[in-house]
Amino acid sequence: MYANSIVRMEKKAVVNKLKKSIDRTFLNVFLYALMAEVLNKGLTAGYSLLSGHSEYMTKDFGFILMIAFAAPVIFILYRGVRYENLDLKEKIAGESNMTVGRLILMLTLLLGVGIASSLITSIGEYTVSRFGLTVMNDSEWAKGESITTVSLIIYGTIVGPIAEELMFRGYVLGKLKKHGEFFAIVASALIFGAFHGNVIQLVHAGLAGIIYGFVASRYGVKWSIALHIFNNGIWGQGMTALIILTRSEVLGLIHTLLPIFAFFISIIYLFLNRKKVAGYIKRNKSNASLFYAVTSVWCIAVVILRFM
Repeated sequence: MYANSIVRMEKKAVVNKLKKSIDRTFLNVFLYALMAEVLNKGLTAGYSLLSGHSEYMTKDFGFILMIAFAAPVIFILYRGVRYENLDLKEKIAGESNMTVGRLILMLTLLLGVGIASSLITSIGEYTVSRFGLTVMNDSEWAKGESITTVSLIIYGTIVGPIAEELMFRGYVLGKLKKHGEFFAIVASALIFGAFHGNVIQLVHAGLAGIIYGFVASRYGVKWSIALHIFNNGIWGQGMTALIILTRSEVLGLIHTLLPIFAFFISIIYLFLNRKKVAGYIKRNKSNASLFYAVTSVWCIAVVILRFM
């Protein structure tokens, strides 16, 4: 009985240490979100006051976002490197070399995420509509944030992806990876999705975050940054702008059908390799539970702050 009591105490000590580690990591995510929110609101209000413009989307709004969401990342990374033994150079470099075949696979999975997230949110909308609720307001809000100025294009396609990858894959995944690679990838993807502040983007960013996380963990944050820039800039805003400028029906058709094709290829690939995927999860599982992550007080604080 005494021996069992000792074992239980040791397990409890391990769990408490694990929870504290997760809490410390998510505390810094909350600090990042809070600093970004304060800077965003403060700079927007200051710009409106000085310029006399009350419009939310001014021509300089992208520069405000760059400062608000990129500057706090530098502070968090500095803290991580200086006081938390975060080896940022190692996280950026990665463990393995990226191959052409692996890159094509990751791009295919990433394109398929768009269709997968649309299906999930459609099912979610149908389900909550049975209770008189909706998530479509979130969808309309997300679509309403169209990128229309040069500064917003730079932020949305380059600065934003770099800042997000350094924060959520460089810092968050980097700090949580010691508790298990698979746990770190999924936990960082969940908090990344929640950071976007609406249900639609939570699903899409969360799924994309799993791909970014795997790539960052194995091949380095430099490659997750490249994929993120491709997704936001080249495929997202770049293709959309090209279709509008050329008025090409062929490009529009490709932009519509390629993600559907990628989705089915992804499903087939994951099904055929289900044993490898299951083996990967088994090899990289840990004592860390996602329950500890989603119930962390600082994870909940991030969700409240970003969804307000």
